[in-house]
Amino acid sequence: MSQQKLEKICDRVKQGEKYDALARDIDGLLIRTQRSPENIDRLTAAISDSDTARIWQSLWDDSPQQRWDIASTGGAGNLIPIFGYLWLKVAAEQAKLGDRYAKVVPKIATEETDSGLMDILASGGFAFPFDATAIQRECLQYGGVICQPDSAIAPIERALMQRCRETNLTADFSVTYASILSRQIATRCTHAIVDVKLGRETKMLSPWMFSPQNELNEVKVDDFLTACQNIGDGNERSLVITDEKYLQAFVAVLQRLGVAAKADGDWVTQDCQANSTELYPLQEVRWLLVNGNLPQGRAIGRQLTLLHMDELIAGDRDLLLMCEGDNEYKRLYRQVLPQICGCQLENTDATWQDLQEQWQILKSRLPKLNDFSAKKYLEFSAKNHLDRQDSGLARSYSDPPELEKSHSLQPDLEAISFGFYPYHWQVSECPAKIKTASLPFLAELFTWLCGSDPFDSEVGIWLHKLPGEEVQPPSDERAAEQRYLEICQIWQQPFLSIFYRPSRCKRSQVAAKARQFISNIELEAIAGIN
Repeated sequence: MSQQKLEKICDRVKQGEKYDALARDIDGLLIRTQRSPENIDRLTAAISDSDTARIWQSLWDDSPQQRWDIASTGGAGNLIPIFGYLWLKVAAEQAKLGDRYAKVVPKIATEETDSGLMDILASGGFAFPFDATAIQRECLQYGGVICQPDSAIAPIERALMQRCRETNLTADFSVTYASILSRQIATRCTHAIVDVKLGRETKMLSPWMFSPQNELNEVKVDDFLTACQNIGDGNERSLVITDEKYLQAFVAVLQRLGVAAKADGDWVTQDCQANSTELYPLQEVRWLLVNGNLPQGRAIGRQLTLLHMDELIAGDRDLLLMCEGDNEYKRLYRQVLPQICGCQLENTDATWQDLQEQWQILKSRLPKLNDFSAKKYLEFSAKNHLDRQDSGLARSYSDPPELEKSHSLQPDLEAISFGFYPYHWQVSECPAKIKTASLPFLAELFTWLCGSDPFDSEVGIWLHKLPGEEVQPPSDERAAEQRYLEICQIWQQPFLSIFYRPSRCKRSQVAAKARQFISNIELEAIAGIN
C-alpha cells in the first residue's frame, strides 16, 4: 500500500468516519501488511498519530529523561505488568541525579477481559491520571505513574485491532507488533519492554504465518511455538524462555520484518534507530519470551491478583519468591525482570526492599484492597489451626473450610476448595512436586466464571500450589495446612480454590470443571525421599 493511501485511511479514522465505512479499507491494509511485512515500521508510525499524541509529543520530545514502559501480549493471571512497573520505578530511583529523575516510567494501563492492568488496579480503587500534563507532572515528581491516557490517543490502532478481532487476525506478529509499539510511540517512550507470551494461545506467532518448509535459523516455526513445552533444569517446566536457539528464532522473525535485533542475554534487543527513524522517539525495545502455557502466579482474577501481589511482596506467608532455593517464579520476578528493567543488583536484599517500598506507594492508592471478600478466606486457608481442639470436622469459619464444600462470602459470592485425589499418589506416598498445570484451561475457566460480566472483579481462581512446588500426601490425621475431604475421609492440602457466583454458575458445574483440571495434573516423587 502506498504511503498516500495509508495516510488517507488514517486521516479518515482521525476525522471520526464511521467504522462500518472503513472496514473494507482496513481489511486491505491488513492484507498488504501481511504481504509486505518489511513495511511494518511505517505502519506502526502511521497508526501512532493523533491530536492527543501530538500533545504528548510537545510535552516530552525536548525532555532529557528516558521514558520507559513495559507492555505485554496479555494472558490470564499476568503479573509481569505490575512487577515490571515496580522494577522500573526502582531503576528510576537508582538512576536519579540529585533531586531529578534521569529515567521516568509513564506506564500505560490497558483493559482486558482476561484481567488487564487497568481493571486489576481499578478493582482496588486506583484513580488513573489521564491528562497528559498531569501524567508528566507525576513522572517528573515521583519517577513514574500508572496512567490511562485519553482514549483519543490511538484511534487508528483501536480501529485496526477491532477489525482484527472481528476477522480473527489477532494472532499475527505484524499486527501485534504495530499495535504495541504504536502506543509506546504515541506516549513518547524512548525505551520499551515487551512481555511476549508463547504457547498454545499466543498473539505473536501462528503456524500458518509461514510455510511448513520455512525454517528460521534451523528452527521451524512449529517447533518455536512449542518451545515452552520443553523440560527445563530439575525436570521443571521453564517459565522464561532463554534457550539461545529460540531467542535466535525470534530474532529471525523480527529480521523478516526488516527490524534490527539480536539475542542479548535472556531476551532479544531491538535497535529502533538502526535502519530508519520511523519509530522515533523509541530507541530500544527489549523482547522477553515467557511460557504462556504455565500459570504466571497463584491468582487469576482481578481482586485475587492484587491480594497475591501484596502477599508475595509484603506478606509473611507466601515464600514463593523468598525461599532459599531457586524456582522458575523467583527467577522471573526477582532475577530476570529487574535485569531487563535496568536495575543495579549488587545487593539483592536491598534491591528487594526497594521494590517493597514501591509496592507500598502503589498500595496506598488502592483503598479497597483490605476490604476484598476473598481476603479473609485466603488468610484462614493459609493458617495452621492444629493448636485447636477439634471435635469432628472443621465447620466453623474459625477453621479452614472443608474441601469441596462451598463457603458463602457474600449473598452471591462463594468459595470452594479442592485437593488431589488418592489416585494421584498411586506411585508413592512420599511428598511430590507438581510437574505442570495448564494456564489455557484456567483462562477458559475464568472466562466461564465471569459469564455475561467479562470484567467481574470478584470471581477467580487461586492455586495454592504451583508447578515445581512440593505437595504433601494425604493422611488419616490432620497435619499442617490440611483440610478434610469427606468423600475420601482423608486430610490433605488444598490445591485449588474457586470464587464463583451461584446465580451464574452451579456448584456442581464448578466442581466438575475443577475435577477435570485436577485430573490432568501430574505429580512426580521428589528425588531422594522414600
